[in-house]
Amino acid sequence: RAISRPMEKELEQTFGLDYVRFSSQLTRNIIMFNLNNNLELNSRLALLESTKIIVGKYLSNNFFLQYTGQIESGVGYRYKAKHLGFHHTLGLEYQINPQVLVELEYDYDSLMLEKRDDKRIILRHWFPF
Repeated sequence: RAISRPMEKELEQTFGLDYVRFSSQLTRNIIMFNLNNNLELNSRLALLESTKIIVGKYLSNNFFLQYTGQIESGVGYRYKAKHLGFHHTLGLEYQINPQVLVELEYDYDSLMLEKRDDKRIILRHWFPF
């Protein structure tokens, strides 16, 4: 976090965002690439697999808009191609009260063979104890 946090803060200030998080599995990907366990994706771009950015903005006190983008590999039975692609998630949260949250979410995976998108409505309730 010491490396990425200054960059995240700069993006928050530059674009007027309330939340920016960047994560990468670079170390894990380097190990996997060097062990040659990733034979199906024999590309240096495979080092970016699982890299994720999350950005969010409060539209009002109760409305929060969030986007998540993640680089994924097309390795596995559910994918149509064996290369890198993007998994996008766009969500809108509405906080009814401190314990109740309604979330609308749209999910799109560019590598999926079938059913490339998913729409959800989620109702969450927190029980303090």
